[in-house]
Amino acid sequence: MPQNTIGYDHFSPAEGTSIRINSYPGRITTRSLPSTIVIPKKTARTIGPTECWDGFVRSQPEWIRMFLQEIHFYTDDGFANLDEILTVHDKEGYLLSVSDGSVKFHNMSFGWIIASPDGQRLAAGAGAGPCQGRGNSLRSEGAGMLSATLFLALISHHMEHQLKVEFLSDNRELIRRMKDHQHYDDPYPNATLASEYDIIEEIYNTCKIYKITGSYQWVKGHQDRHTEYESLPLNAQLNVEADYYAGQYQDNFGKLRPLCTLLPTSGAMLSIRTISVTSDYRNQLIRAYTEPRYIEYVQNRFGWSDDVIHSIAWKCLTLAARRINRSVLMTKVCNDLLPTAVTLQQQKYQYSDRCNMCDGVETRDHMIQCKAESRAAWRVRFMTALRRKMKALSTKFEVEETLGTALCDWMEHGRVEISKFPPKFEAALKSQETIGWRHVFAGKLSQQWLRLQGDVHLEDGKIRTDYLWGASIVEVILTKFMELWELRNEEVHGKTEEVQEQRRKFRLSGKVRELDKLKQDARPADMGLFHENVEIYIEEANAIALANYISSHTKAIKNSVKKWTSRSQHGVRSIVDWIRGLNETNDAALDKIHTIQRDKLLKDGRHKTRRRTTSELLENRRKNGPRQIPLDRYLSLMNRFD
Repeated sequence: MPQNTIGYDHFSPAEGTSIRINSYPGRITTRSLPSTIVIPKKTARTIGPTECWDGFVRSQPEWIRMFLQEIHFYTDDGFANLDEILTVHDKEGYLLSVSDGSVKFHNMSFGWIIASPDGQRLAAGAGAGPCQGRGNSLRSEGAGMLSATLFLALISHHMEHQLKVEFLSDNRELIRRMKDHQHYDDPYPNATLASEYDIIEEIYNTCKIYKITGSYQWVKGHQDRHTEYESLPLNAQLNVEADYYAGQYQDNFGKLRPLCTLLPTSGAMLSIRTISVTSDYRNQLIRAYTEPRYIEYVQNRFGWSDDVIHSIAWKCLTLAARRINRSVLMTKVCNDLLPTAVTLQQQKYQYSDRCNMCDGVETRDHMIQCKAESRAAWRVRFMTALRRKMKALSTKFEVEETLGTALCDWMEHGRVEISKFPPKFEAALKSQETIGWRHVFAGKLSQQWLRLQGDVHLEDGKIRTDYLWGASIVEVILTKFMELWELRNEEVHGKTEEVQEQRRKFRLSGKVRELDKLKQDARPADMGLFHENVEIYIEEANAIALANYISSHTKAIKNSVKKWTSRSQHGVRSIVDWIRGLNETNDAALDKIHTIQRDKLLKDGRHKTRRRTTSELLENRRKNGPRQIPLDRYLSLMNRFD
């Protein structure tokens, strides 16, 4: 037997290291060590005793050790006294377990506390451990409840004692899900697809296996914000303490842990690009498919390299977009899709690409840099709001001045002279220059600005991270730019309904006149598509009527011109032109034909006039003569040219 192996009888699973086996098509497998959690050595802590409780936890599987890293016992010497916990349980009849979670973007942690109904604190998960996965409150608070459940399960199993526990949380969805699960044992298919199924199922099965009788109650969170801690009821006090423990671990050890450990009751877990997906499966799969294509799209459209893509603070843009919550306009702003005059002209929606305020070419950049009085006033309001927000966020003075001055230079002159700024900011300015200063107004901020600002320690002991600072800056920029777009729309379309009607009619009138110019190129039989006097029609019609005329006639008129040209009759005067004007009878007959053609074109089958019966037709012919007008009627006065 090789020296580095041991016999099966001498192998202890508790002392071994698990491995991950990955299977691929073609019966290919790879083996690798999973990520492990390093437990720091205890030094002068009131968590003990090392030779008993900590050793007992270290003998547990890795996934249990992950949930029970930091346990505090409320005893005189700080050592674990499980008998005391059971004594209190038997005396009161049950225990209280209150858990809470903390989420900062995708960084999660949890904490919990176990107490007696009369308020005696027994044990706490003092930041019991990290929480893995994509950040959301249900997962972090569910992990806190699972950690407390595992702690109680170990006591129940080790001491051979059944427990009755009332679990409390300020997450309504978690409480609802746990209450619902008490009515069934095997999960339904839809339940397995619900958010954080692995956490919910593990809590239920742990209680079931170790015979923990649990009840679940909701408690309102953060009640200490409006009421003194001492004046709160016991459940609220315990919630405040659990929240403190979760926040403490978040501040000290919080970081993103994207890959989740597979829990025993979860048979499978979706992982996309080494990130575990435990909720919102449909949208996450859609996002996994679309995001690479979107990134490729913006790279091709704006000429960005991979380095430029990685330099953009996408996390700040994502958070700012969620705060603003105007998805349609946000999509147009962030992807440079606003319908400016240039864009509308290119798409043939209007004929002019000029700015209504200064007669310059109206692009998105021109809206910001326009010299009109209203735009200058907007720039002042924009910089005022941005500087006020930066001061409120405790922004470093040199960062505030550099970013503010650079934006002012670009808005006024269309360029930024990097050489006039201190060398300290050269990297940030060049990075933003590569992205494009115009893209700042689309929420594309360079990560270099975040590094210059750094994290800020607040007076209450909390930390404002650099990406939260960046998200607030992007939020102000996008909000003010949307205000500019709304200002532009008021200037172009009018603020009141009366002005909007006038300006819309003015724009549509040009389109109607353009269609009327095709009258000479259309088939003579299609003259019913046009008006005898287009100016009178425009004067009498409103904007809605003009829009309806354009939408209903444009295709027909263009088809008429196309057919007339294809018959090689373009430019040849129609016989109808010779006939019209000879006498009133001819003109009336032609007008009647045009009217019939127009009605036939505009009326669909549901509005057609009722057909006359054969008897009605015969009677009409007797009174008015044949329906078809003889050709000689048109030529009866031709002799006047003799």
